[in-house]
Amino acid sequence: MGTLWSSGKRDSDEEVDDNVEAKATATEDEDSDNATTGTGPDEDAKEPPEAELLEDEADALDLGTTIGEDAPLGEGLDLASPLPDEKRAELPPLLARAENLNMRVGGAVGVVILLLLTALAVMILGGPPELRIPPERYGDHALYDVTGDLELYSLEPVPVSLMGLELEINQLSLEWSGDVEAGIREEATLFEDGYGAGHTVFQRYLKQDLNDVTGSYASEGSPPSQISSASLSSDQQQYVDEETLEIIREEIETYGQVDESAASGWLRQEMVSWVPRSGEQGLLPHASLYVDHNLAAGESGSFVGQGVIFSWEVSEGDTIDGHDTVKLSVTTSKKSEITFIQHFQYQYSYKLDLWLSEQSAFPLRFSFDFNSDLKSPQNTLFSVELRYDGDLNQLSTGFQAVPSPSSGSISGPAATGEYEPWQAGAPAFGNASSSLDYSLQDAIQLARDQLPEVENYLRLHEDAFVTHAMYRPGAWNLTLAHQTDSSKVTGWELVVNATNASGEERQLDNPLLEPADLPQPLTLSSAEALLMARPEIAAWGGVDGLVDHTTVNLSMGQNLASRENLDSPLGVLELGQLEQAVISSLLDGKLDFSALTGQVDANGGYGYFIAQEQPQAQRTAAVQAEDGLVLFTLQQTNSG
Repeated sequence: MGTLWSSGKRDSDEEVDDNVEAKATATEDEDSDNATTGTGPDEDAKEPPEAELLEDEADALDLGTTIGEDAPLGEGLDLASPLPDEKRAELPPLLARAENLNMRVGGAVGVVILLLLTALAVMILGGPPELRIPPERYGDHALYDVTGDLELYSLEPVPVSLMGLELEINQLSLEWSGDVEAGIREEATLFEDGYGAGHTVFQRYLKQDLNDVTGSYASEGSPPSQISSASLSSDQQQYVDEETLEIIREEIETYGQVDESAASGWLRQEMVSWVPRSGEQGLLPHASLYVDHNLAAGESGSFVGQGVIFSWEVSEGDTIDGHDTVKLSVTTSKKSEITFIQHFQYQYSYKLDLWLSEQSAFPLRFSFDFNSDLKSPQNTLFSVELRYDGDLNQLSTGFQAVPSPSSGSISGPAATGEYEPWQAGAPAFGNASSSLDYSLQDAIQLARDQLPEVENYLRLHEDAFVTHAMYRPGAWNLTLAHQTDSSKVTGWELVVNATNASGEERQLDNPLLEPADLPQPLTLSSAEALLMARPEIAAWGGVDGLVDHTTVNLSMGQNLASRENLDSPLGVLELGQLEQAVISSLLDGKLDFSALTGQVDANGGYGYFIAQEQPQAQRTAAVQAEDGLVLFTLQQTNSG
């Protein structure tokens, strides 16, 4: 599930064009080094450089990014200005080449439309002519009464998992009410980051309880099914380093259940993420516009967030519960024409109003409206309308301001972990205790001995390496490939045990990277040790500190699960990707809603994964081979 608060996701510096549209940079360095670009009324908006357009980006793995303050709408594309041939030649290979990696570590494992869109709405939480909005304070607490509604239509059926019910629908209509609780707490104990280092932290929390969700859904040619009773609860916590204000750990637990005319179901998702994210003041999106700022009626400005220009304006607000307020309005919109075989019109509109006072960094009221649609001359291909409102029920002000950032960011590689050069085109086995009884080097050597074609291939392509491998006790399924300038390469898919090797030469997607990009990867046994050192992972993936291969699969290789791509492994929806998904879908001849996820770095990374697949439960965990960062553990259970 995407986080419901501001994540501090890194934003690349951006440049505004004449159409009030900006393209986010696609370079790894900018994604990892730049801070968010949302600015307050006292700051200047930053402008971004030009970006390259990734072809068919919607085909990338569904890794997702947190929808936070600076990423509510993502980036848009302007088809009216196609890239020149020389620029197009410089594009990275299509992300669709990851198709055969079999490592779809998902930002949205069986994601629920209801969860997705109500989470999106809560995420947006984000008198006198001038007010001073206080900073965050330990002990701040706010409780809101919330209401909302959603109307979703798609000409093409949309596959969804609605609280464990597997459906394909064309229409969804929902209304909900409940409460949302948010606050900030001091923490008395140290918390470990993804590298195993301890930090003094404070906690930001947000709890949502939507106990009255009703509506209906319909598939083409079938009568509507009524959702007579559904509910959604979520408990999300961020642990924020007091010195850097970086989020070093995030926990999310979401539970939803639904009863409808034909069946009922439930779904639970639990996540712990250690992917560090740049920090800033403010629990809620756009908080840097107002937390610890003077706001005067009549002020206005703009900022760039994930390639989209947002405008903000301050006006006089109402008196709410006896408190004078100012109203901060944040808006953006776009209308574009897409010509592909026929003419399409695409638009979105976003408006967030916050009523702010001198009592707290939390707004006393909020109202969010979003709508988007894509139309052809004959039909509406899809449309979505979303409203989410909240009124303050209770407010408790804290006792001490949260510290301002005083030092740099968390960095790697980790001091722990074992790193060695590639051996025979595979990461080294390593010297740590391991559950593995058969090394990749042994498997590759046996394949060379028994299959002359493999020996010839590896002699011809000395830079070939293991792009993917999955372990079974005593055996490896592995893929060997080499990097070229073309989108396809010749490689080998092999199955090797201690006595026999078999396989076939195939055309494969060009690898995302090559060993020179990562000269000393984390060793295999060290990766296992780092994963099993986490109690949250060892509880389901290990026995006596080692991976339990009777219940989980261990795999490794190139993937898109790099630190940059996993600002949050459970982020689900990035609205600015709508246009990119639409364009790609038009090229493919159908709408692809699975493509509505955040920007993905084409270079990806190299990592180790363990996964457990059961009929009603799925669990996944990952560690990055580049620097030993334990990325996340994700668990999902459902009613089946």
